[in-house]
Amino acid sequence: MIRIRNRLDQPLVINRGHGRILHLLAGGSAVINDEELKAPEIQALLNEHVLEQREFKAEGAAPKREEQRTPRRKDN
Repeated sequence: MIRIRNRLDQPLVINRGHGRILHLLAGGSAVINDEELKAPEIQALLNEHVLEQREFKAEGAAPKREEQRTPRRKDN
């Protein structure tokens, strides 16, 4: 899996291939598979430095946030 990020200051609409479209906000990112990375439009945007590419490692489930506990109120 690969994470791509829109480096532009404006939204970007990308043809992922097989009739699928990806909408990225300014600075937004998405995870795509290796097959989608080979799409001609994505390759062109990578070559023009419009998109940034990074390896994405999905290791099991996402880390869980610790619950924030509010201190109990002591009434006198």
